[in-house]
Amino acid sequence: MATENWQKIKQIFSNALEVESSERESFVKEACGDDRELLEEVQSLLDAHKNPGPLDKSPEELKQSLFARFKTDSYKDQVIGKYKIIREIGHGGMGSIFLARRSDGQYDQQVALKLLRTSFISDTQKQRFLAERQILASLIHKNIARLMDGGITQSGQPWFAMEYVEGLPIDEYCDKNHLTVKERLEIFKDVCNAVQFAHQKLIVHRDLKPSNIFVEDDGSVKLLDFGIAKALKPDEILGGSRPVTKTGLLPLTPAYASPEQIRGESITTASDIYQLGVLLYELLAGCTPYNVSGRSPSEIEHIICESIPTRPSTAITKIPDQDSTVTPQQIGSVRKTDPEQLQRQLRGELDIIVLKAMHKEPDRRYESAGHFASDINNYLQGKPVSAHPDSYLYRSQKFIKRHKIGVASTAVIILLLIGYAVTITYHSQRTQTALEQAEQETEKAEQVTEFMMGMFEASDPSESLGENVTARQLLESGINQAEQLQEQPEVQAQMLDLTGRVYMNLGEYEKADELLNRAYQIRENHFTPPHNDIAESLHNLGILYWNRAQYSEAENYLRDALQMERELYGESDESIANTMTSLAIVLKELREFDEAEPYYRQALDMNREIFGESHESVAYDLNNIGNFMESQGEYTEARDYYLESLNLYRTLFGDTHPRIAASFTNLGRVSERMGKVEKAVEYHRDALKIRRNIFDQQHPDIAESLYHLGSALLDIEEYKESEVNLKQALNIQKNVLDSLHPDISQTLNSLGILMGRIENYKASENYYRKSLEIQQSRLGETHSESGLTMNNLGLTLIRQEQYTEARQYLEQSLDVLLQNFENDHPMITYPLLGLAHIHLDTGEPEKAQPLLQRTLDIQISSSGENHWMVGLIKSRLGRCLTAMEKFEEAEPLLIEGYKILAEELGDTHSRTHTAIENLVTLYDSWTKPEKLEEFKNLLAEDSQ
Repeated sequence: MATENWQKIKQIFSNALEVESSERESFVKEACGDDRELLEEVQSLLDAHKNPGPLDKSPEELKQSLFARFKTDSYKDQVIGKYKIIREIGHGGMGSIFLARRSDGQYDQQVALKLLRTSFISDTQKQRFLAERQILASLIHKNIARLMDGGITQSGQPWFAMEYVEGLPIDEYCDKNHLTVKERLEIFKDVCNAVQFAHQKLIVHRDLKPSNIFVEDDGSVKLLDFGIAKALKPDEILGGSRPVTKTGLLPLTPAYASPEQIRGESITTASDIYQLGVLLYELLAGCTPYNVSGRSPSEIEHIICESIPTRPSTAITKIPDQDSTVTPQQIGSVRKTDPEQLQRQLRGELDIIVLKAMHKEPDRRYESAGHFASDINNYLQGKPVSAHPDSYLYRSQKFIKRHKIGVASTAVIILLLIGYAVTITYHSQRTQTALEQAEQETEKAEQVTEFMMGMFEASDPSESLGENVTARQLLESGINQAEQLQEQPEVQAQMLDLTGRVYMNLGEYEKADELLNRAYQIRENHFTPPHNDIAESLHNLGILYWNRAQYSEAENYLRDALQMERELYGESDESIANTMTSLAIVLKELREFDEAEPYYRQALDMNREIFGESHESVAYDLNNIGNFMESQGEYTEARDYYLESLNLYRTLFGDTHPRIAASFTNLGRVSERMGKVEKAVEYHRDALKIRRNIFDQQHPDIAESLYHLGSALLDIEEYKESEVNLKQALNIQKNVLDSLHPDISQTLNSLGILMGRIENYKASENYYRKSLEIQQSRLGETHSESGLTMNNLGLTLIRQEQYTEARQYLEQSLDVLLQNFENDHPMITYPLLGLAHIHLDTGEPEKAQPLLQRTLDIQISSSGENHWMVGLIKSRLGRCLTAMEKFEEAEPLLIEGYKILAEELGDTHSRTHTAIENLVTLYDSWTKPEKLEEFKNLLAEDSQ
């Protein structure tokens, strides 16, 4: 055997021994690649290692243990240095750790003695062992197990003795003692401080996990095992000795490894920050962020480097997916709470703190372990945390100091402009500056302002609640008067801006565009930036382009507005909170979820700080966070936010305000996703009733309610009423929106679904193609809406037996949706079901089965066992198993699927009817005449 090949075998074998035994096989296969001979050689060595013989040992070891079997028991009572071994307390591939007692009689002391076995190790392991000893010698800290002694035995075995820690791994200690979230955070701070100390000594641990962090009975933390630690300046710490670590072969624990470790890239202190984030995730949520057990190295790399981790607050509900022996109730119990309260504790700041530490990009994590600990401390003390972008909220004194003029003139302002249309748009800007400015105007300008405010208040539907929403002649009169104010550009711009916002609320976006842009141009020419009026115009233009679904343009305006507002007001102001919310909404539409969520939550925190809990802005922010959670497939959490927002709106505005209608719309949509279709229809009817009483009948909000009501009616098979509502929505949208607006594409998509339900597949196909054309033109080919419409188009092509084209659209749909959502998001199930459908129709049930099983797992995880989609998938999976003649496996799935559909959708629903047909097919194929007759009769009753 060539020497270089033997060296390669030896290297892979040596590193394989340091990998956890459960991961060893996949590690070796990955390291050997396609070299089958190399794989066989390494595997034979691993097999032999399980039962070592005399030839596995060095001559020195053979001399020392000629008559002893080479087990760790043989070390019992041996004296190494000044220490007598008592028993083994731990071991790895290359060495063992023993409990030992000082034997020279000087004083009594127990130590943990680490001994390197030399039977088959590379120079790398020897260097690493000696490096660990030297690293420990440089780390003297109360939270790091300290080095006591070290040396080399007569047989050439390196060893060292370190402080013996009597305690438990940190996760076991926290659970055994039922520590609360706050108590766990206090202990975690000590871990961060120990890691920070190591980093200051230029040491990166690289293997932070619960088993390497012990907690003693008194609560003292001890950081252990620097076996694969890295010295950032080895010449200073190791005296020039440099342990060799080949890229991709470093021993690690996959569940805790950072993306750069998995990829074999350069390791810095940021890798320890990531591992601290994983550790905190587990301490808080009771599970690790990724389940990589049993995965191949390539699968592990994909999961850790590309998958977005579930928030800790959400992960609690998914515990059974990782460990069927643990329940959310148990997780809550060992934290002295219940799952719902635990979710509330983790939701928000703690979620964001953990995910910041675990960011895929090292430079977007915490700068140091010390900063990480500081943020934890801020959280515990109720202070703002840096994990929120720009989240340093000023005390009320600072707020008052920043607004001295406004506070001093409050009484004057109220008298001058009482009745000012504070709610003139859904995203109203701070009025303080405009009011102060009005105070400085000439007598003529003040009179015009007062007159205009009264007109806006009368014509804005959000304020008049339908009493005078068609008073466009007042608006035109106001615009004409504004044209006469060229010598008063500030007032003129104000009038144009306010009028533009009213037109935007009326859904007349072209007119709003003209007025808002004119106001912006006047302000930009008249004022020197940064100026509050320019920032106001930038924000309003951002809102306009959001309404017109021109999201990139909206993002640019809103980012400019936010930057200018921060220059003007510092870090905390209602204007900043409003703009952050608007920007978050746009980023969500652009599928920039990681950046959007912190903006949503920071805006809520800021408005609570400024206004308290009972304010319109707080209700609005709660609603928007609900919308974000819905986009992430977290429907229960979204519903809770929507309900909290609705209750606050009702307290503020009563039961007939536009905000109430918007809340009903959101609750209807999320209820539909949760399978509560009848409730969804009820919500949408209520929203439509409010909007029809308030808005002009061609308002886009009325079209929105008609669309949602029509879509919900589809699911309860009220096809005639559904068609009427959807076509009314489409007519309004075509009149008031531009031809490429996404709302039009959504309505076309629902009409496509309707045509498919009544088996007019060609009409269905035409609607889908028109919808997809709009979405790809306006939103792009990789937007999730485009992906969903591709799925629907694929399904209607299946109905027309155009399987080749159908498969292309479904595969493209799956690819697009996976770019937008996590691989366990319920949206992913749609193209998977479609592809399974093709396999079933074309006589390939064995290919359909794994797709159907995956969709079932995702759906149960997302919506629970009783959602009608779960019943549908179980029935379809049973049909698949019937085709494979696995009748005994098929029967319970088909029965469960039928029962769920009958319970959730009713006995007469077409999906329930199909489920009965699948049972008839089973018993006919299985030759069970009694059962066959039973379900044939049921099918006949169902058809009557």
